[in-house]
Amino acid sequence: MYREVNALVGAVAVALKIETEQVVRAIECGAVAMDLQADERGEHFIAVSYQGKTARIYHGAVHHAPTEPG
Repeated sequence: MYREVNALVGAVAVALKIETEQVVRAIECGAVAMDLQADERGEHFIAVSYQGKTARIYHGAVHHAPTEPG
């Protein structure tokens, strides 16, 4: 199960565009919210959020929330 946890932490780091060490610290203190969900097509993903950043982690892909032009 170590590989799966490592892969999840790495995917969260990519999704949130932060370092893996920061992900681990944020998870340990409860600052990262993760929820298993399904989209409108029935595809499962992990919804993650941290400090205003949100993303969906699908098997093999990361989808970021649309951002408004600066």
